[in-house]
Amino acid sequence: MAYILLVEDYKPLRIAVKRLLESEGYTVIAAEHGGDALKRMQEHGTPALIISDIMMPVMDGYEFYQAVRAVDAWVAVPFLFLTAKGTEEDVLRGKTMGAEDYIIKPINEETLLAAVAGRLNRAEALEQARRKTIDAFLQQLVKALLERLENPVSELDRQALNTFQSLSGSDSEQLLAYFNALHNYSENLAATTERLLWLLRLENGDLARDIALTTGYCADWEPLVDEAWKACHPQVHKRVAELQRRLSPDLPAAWCSALWTGRALTLLLEQGTDLLPPKYNSLTVLSEFNATHVNLIVFVPGAYLTENGWLVLMDRPDMDRLSTQQYHLYLAREIMHLQGAELDVITAPDGVRMRLVLPRQKPAESGGA
Repeated sequence: MAYILLVEDYKPLRIAVKRLLESEGYTVIAAEHGGDALKRMQEHGTPALIISDIMMPVMDGYEFYQAVRAVDAWVAVPFLFLTAKGTEEDVLRGKTMGAEDYIIKPINEETLLAAVAGRLNRAEALEQARRKTIDAFLQQLVKALLERLENPVSELDRQALNTFQSLSGSDSEQLLAYFNALHNYSENLAATTERLLWLLRLENGDLARDIALTTGYCADWEPLVDEAWKACHPQVHKRVAELQRRLSPDLPAAWCSALWTGRALTLLLEQGTDLLPPKYNSLTVLSEFNATHVNLIVFVPGAYLTENGWLVLMDRPDMDRLSTQQYHLYLAREIMHLQGAELDVITAPDGVRMRLVLPRQKPAESGGA
């Protein structure tokens, strides 16, 4: 959700500014001080713009600004100081720290709205330019790799060096932001590519052979869950602050491929992150068992899926349009089927439970049990 974060301890002014911005069509979330504002950002994600008073209790505007800039995901958020202090020293301090503007009280509505619109437009232009630069760079890399497959690593290094040289006139913050973005883009691309490879290996039959070769009795459930969590897409770790593990200490062994059951669990954690409502920031892995099965469950608090909704997510994706398709539940279900197990999804008032249902015995042995 794109929103403006307004931080102001004086309630009448906070209400007035919030109403003014909302009358212009902006979504506004208000906070009383810096500490309160940080909680709002953790709950609602990165704001499009921050407007903050300076003289506030608990955490003042300068301390809040430093806390925001200490988080990589928040470094580029535009920041406007809103304060009654208007000496040259105060203004200089705010701008030296990196704030984009300094609005003096009493507030002129036109001035404030013009500053807000200007900063948002500038931020959008910078984001578009950044995406264009990164996309162009990646296209160059792909083209170069295709043309020089005999030595792809050295060609990749050369392209990266050329790009660095072309940016040598930029300041250190711009360079740092660019390469941080490129690093994050590369990590995301690598994780997405791996998931697509799993899907393609399912289509050509390689996945069935892999699962057959790695299937046996598994009882090491805690390491399996830990590895599944570590293997999640980088965006999951940015969105989910905590994975809660509630595994039964006496959870018995089950017949499965530990490797691919772990990967199916990774897919469920990634799907669960997509379903997680903004006000929640944790997922839970639960376990249960009976005489015939062991169940690993990903619980997504506050989420809701109709039966038709999760059946759609389990549909086989269009292989010609993978970039626009959800395929995590489909792929996880097929991984389960290839080892004689199941995947089901249950929606309850408190959230969604995605369950891996694993047999405790090898299927061929179950009839004589």
